[in-house]
Amino acid sequence: MGTHLYPGMTWKMSKTQGSIRKPPVRLGEDNEYVYKTLLGVSNEEYAELENEEHIGMDYIGI
Repeated sequence: MGTHLYPGMTWKMSKTQGSIRKPPVRLGEDNEYVYKTLLGVSNEEYAELENEEHIGMDYIGI
């Protein structure tokens, strides 16, 4: 996939100035929050999912 540069906002609005506040999240960056906070997965279950490579921050091409 690689890195892609974009010249700025992809759309413009007539009365609201657009801005980019932060870069997009990386693959899996919010996994811990989603699994533990939103889904209620325990620390042990989360660690097991990571160890079994069901979730993570690396893209594994098939």
